[in-house]
Amino acid sequence: MKIRLILAICMTMSFLAACGDTEIPTETDYNQTMVNIGQDMKENAQGTMDIVNNASYSSFEEVYNDYSGRLASSYKESAKQLKEEIKNGDDMNALTDSCAEKVKQLDAIAKEGTETISGMASVNPGWEEDYSPYIQKLNNESMAYGTGLNNMIMKK
Repeated sequence: MKIRLILAICMTMSFLAACGDTEIPTETDYNQTMVNIGQDMKENAQGTMDIVNNASYSSFEEVYNDYSGRLASSYKESAKQLKEEIKNGDDMNALTDSCAEKVKQLDAIAKEGTETISGMASVNPGWEEDYSPYIQKLNNESMAYGTGLNNMIMKK
């Protein structure tokens, strides 16, 4: 029942956000405007569903612990791959490209975690706990792991 209520509120907010455009369309682009509104609603609804599905977390700390673990695992695997590439004698350009891709993966994990935390906070604004420290810690870990990977190729 709680999830249905959350979903109904989020869907209403998505609809209002999609309809909040103050520009009045001309008759010629009315159909395109309706298509755009429909696409916006569909995208917002998917984001809302993702938030509701991720609502299985009971606290911001639980989300942080999950995504922190994902970051650590991704870093370990990425470091292992980079060491192998260095050992194989890959040139600096190839190593830099590989490292950049691995850092993007870390950033994507941190982004997903912070969006999950933010989504939980927006769905349940009555939570007393401040969520920003958990977001900051995830971002700091992602940056530290990224720096670690960059340092590996600089020491080559």
